Amino acid sequence: MPNFIKPILFRTKNNISYFYDDVSQQVFHLSTKKEISDIKMIISEGNTDSLVENSRIFKLKERYNLFYRSKAYLDLDNIITNKKKKGIRQLTLEVTANCNLRCKYCIFSDYYSNTRKILTENMSEVIAIKAVDYFFSYNIEALKSNPVVSPVITFYGGEPLLNFKLIKKVIDYSNENYKKYFGDIIYSITTNGTLLDNYIINYLIDNDVATYISLDGIGEAHDRNRVNINNQGTFLKVIEKIKLFIELEKQREYVKNKFHILCVYDFKDSILKRIVKLSSNNIVGSRVKRISFVDQENTTFFKHFDFNKAAINSSRDLWCLYTKYKNENVRRIVETLYSEYLLIMSNRILHQTKVTKGCCIPGYDKLYVSFDGKFHACEKCNNHHPIGSIETGIEYSKVKEHLQFFYELHNTKCYLCEISNLCDVCYKHFETNGSELSYDEDICNRQKIKHKGLLSLYYSKKEIDLECRL
Repeated sequence: MPNFIKPILFRTKNNISYFYDDVSQQVFHLSTKKEISDIKMIISEGNTDSLVENSRIFKLKERYNLFYRSKAYLDLDNIITNKKKKGIRQLTLEVTANCNLRCKYCIFSDYYSNTRKILTENMSEVIAIKAVDYFFSYNIEALKSNPVVSPVITFYGGEPLLNFKLIKKVIDYSNENYKKYFGDIIYSITTNGTLLDNYIINYLIDNDVATYISLDGIGEAHDRNRVNINNQGTFLKVIEKIKLFIELEKQREYVKNKFHILCVYDFKDSILKRIVKLSSNNIVGSRVKRISFVDQENTTFFKHFDFNKAAINSSRDLWCLYTKYKNENVRRIVETLYSEYLLIMSNRILHQTKVTKGCCIPGYDKLYVSFDGKFHACEKCNNHHPIGSIETGIEYSKVKEHLQFFYELHNTKCYLCEISNLCDVCYKHFETNGSELSYDEDICNRQKIKHKGLLSLYYSKKEIDLECRL
């Protein structure tokens, strides 16, 4: 028998009321006090028995099959088989577990208990080449059923430039042996920027490597967290390297914007001031690609800090930036931030076929290879739950174990949840220091608070965009 799924009642910045129904994944405008009262009533009663038959809410329920859902029954073997035919989209190589910085919010810092610490090991050439051969061999086979396979290789650490020799070897080897099968191979690297020099920058430019440099803000906003092993800020050094990159770009008439800036926001200052200062900086203002937030799960980074209050203030600041600031760089950065965190709202109907809405199929959307040759779902996951290795390849049974966890979670918890089709939890949220994934109710509660806020923000933004077009 289907179970009642309560709707989410919310209001926008313009004080306009809506409700979201997770069963149909639709949002409906509420135009009268009676309609609002009806939604409050069914939320309170936990069913729709008291709805009057000729009321608008009753008619919506009948027309769109709202408010009631049964358990899902999925063929996991078939899901994995179909995904395998499409190839592996991205290979991420942890070319080193070492780093020359000690960023305070790093997932390998002491603030995160479930992840490894910074090590001194580098990935060997033997492991890297075996991983590359496996990746391309798999995708060559996939070309038979998916002729548009477009392989991506990314370099990760630690600080990947500590093992630049291996990065160069992988790129040269891949181009020489596999480019003929795919036309283009896409390469990217994320770096703290401190080790960039003329030789490395020229090589990255010549080989069309998309380069992402971490810069959290201007001056102290960056130096507060991104420090070297002596706890000294690195802003001046990173800016110096960015200037060098720009100068070497200018020497090539056909090359523009080969690097971008990635920022991490820690909620410990005003995001409004952070974005305004970044945007107005004539060196990096036009290069900011994305602002992300410090990982909030399984961490003590926010201990003795009112995170909820800071999050509310940040939401208010972002809304102010979006509605009042006309600077082109400010608008672009805020649009990017809104797009990234509200995309799940606009694309929610696309997520209904996933085992769980925030998850990939481990190893097939992305294959992360750690320095020791073990396979993992992605770089965000810890090293306690491998899904294979360069010796065994992707182990089907371990992939299925990951999916089975979420399948069982869905049919015991998620299918009753009012944000099931919005939720973006994935494997990393339920990882432990052991070999098994573990359910954590606190994570689910935070997801509910987050997505109820995002619904209000998303529809507030839609109202503003509509006003601008009228």
